Amino acid sequence: MKYLKIIFLTVIGIAVLIAALISVNHFHLFHCSTDKPLVDRSAQMVTVVALTSAIVQVNPFNFEYQKGFIRIFLTSELYEKVSKEMQVRIEYIKKAGRFDGDYFVFRSYQYDEKLNKHFVMGDIRSLSSATVMINKAYVYEYRIHTDGGNAIADEISIYPGTISHDSDWLAKQKIIGNELTSQKLK
Repeated sequence: MKYLKIIFLTVIGIAVLIAALISVNHFHLFHCSTDKPLVDRSAQMVTVVALTSAIVQVNPFNFEYQKGFIRIFLTSELYEKVSKEMQVRIEYIKKAGRFDGDYFVFRSYQYDEKLNKHFVMGDIRSLSSATVMINKAYVYEYRIHTDGGNAIADEISIYPGTISHDSDWLAKQKIIGNELTSQKLK
């Protein structure tokens, strides 16, 4: 039963990646000549969604494959950090006797031009051997650059919740902080 779940989650991950590649190719075929910045942003979106899924959907059986996949989309410094964190998760999964792993359910994507950051929002679903499913909402925040047309992540921030820390959110926090400071001074 455990292996069936692992195979199921792996198939879901592969299906997400194939769908992402098909949508990018479809977009390139029909919109390339007039919407180049939109095509680039769409390709970046697909990249960060696939990267998020690969980081989350790691288990003892696909760990080496996932590391190879994410290496393509991360700077070498960031790759070292992320792969170490993935290794820690693998050790935890092994110690807990949980070989089913987690998977990512994509909910939404946002790009903030002011911050030049990409936000991927979704749920991490954890399956236990007792088939209990746990959902937790997370935001994956990326700063990326392009190198030869490929999106490469320079930085990743991950935090719980459904609200991205975009420029609007940061402006509200600054206003709230200023109000609190002025109230303390009175």
